[in-house]
Amino acid sequence: MKKIITSLMAVVLVSIIVFVCPSYAENHESQTNVQLTETQKEELSKLHEEILAKKKELIDKYAEFGIITQEKKEKIKAHMDTRFLEMKENGFICHQKHCGHRGKGHHSHESDPENNNK
Repeated sequence: MKKIITSLMAVVLVSIIVFVCPSYAENHESQTNVQLTETQKEELSKLHEEILAKKKELIDKYAEFGIITQEKKEKIKAHMDTRFLEMKENGFICHQKHCGHRGKGHHSHESDPENNNK
């Protein structure tokens, strides 16, 4: 019985190390100080501009098909422009607040009166 308990404790400890440590490293990885060259910034800017244009095209289609209102479309597109400018001001270095961070309530639409289908 003592061997079984010891073995189970070892399995739990190894599981914690295997599953928690990579997750911890992943969540804190973006805190490094990286300096991009102007060429790298230009390349990222171009990609972000292309992505932004496609996302805006998608938002236009949602409005065209009646999925969202024209007012909501403009609000979304204005937010997208603001985010792009923030990224540009930060040299396209992604900060944990917006880049890949999915904290509690991220993109939650509960407080959005126009989105009652959630």
